[in-house]
Formats: sequence, structure tokens, C-alpha cells
Amino acid sequence: MDIVRDLLDKLLTDRHGVPVGRVDGLVMMVKPGEQPRITAIEVGSVAQARRLHVRLESWAHRMADKWGHMHPNPHRIAWSALSERAGGYRVNADAASMPTLSFERWLRKYVIDRIPGS
Repeated sequence: MDIVRDLLDKLLTDRHGVPVGRVDGLVMMVKPGEQPRITAIEVGSVAQARRLHVRLESWAHRMADKWGHMHPNPHRIAWSALSERAGGYRVNADAASMPTLSFERWLRKYVIDRIPGS
């Protein structure tokens, strides 16, 4: 399995097919004498920035702490809670309970809903 190609940046949906984010990072467990195992995936701007550079990760972490609405960032989802679907992965949870959409909920409440006619 080519992990980078097959996992990173794939769409995540909840059990009803509602998009909840994309796979931004992987958490692996490495034990001596055993194959590495994926234990969780990470979703969030901090995990995404980590893939580019450690300084970007540090900056994204500060920005997430100061202005972010997703806590914790990055959010970890257990590997056992995922199932593969066409073009992505399905999380065994509801979108409403996932912190990955907290910024979108905040944006809708404080910006979009205040626009006349929206």
C-alpha cells in the first residue's frame, strides 16, 4: 500500500455521507521487530502545515490557539473508526459531533447568517 497516495488528502465523510474534512496526517505505532501500524489519522491545519515544514507547523499551531475554533487541532480519529469508500473514507460518527467542522459552523453563525438575504 502506498500510504501517501492512498490515504493523505482523501475525503472524509460521516456515516451519512456529509463531508467532514480530509486526511491531513497519519499516526503510526512502531514496535521493535514488528511492522509499523497506522493507529489514527489527523485532520486539521496543524497536521497539514506539519507536512510542509516544522516552522509552518509552529505558526499554524499558534494561529489555531489564538483564532482557531477546532479543539484539539489536529483532531485525531482512530483508524478503527474508518471504513474505505469510493474516493475516500467514512468515519463512524455524525458530522454534528465532529470538531473538524467547528470553523464552518462559526463562520455560518457569525458571518453568513448576518448577510441580508442569506
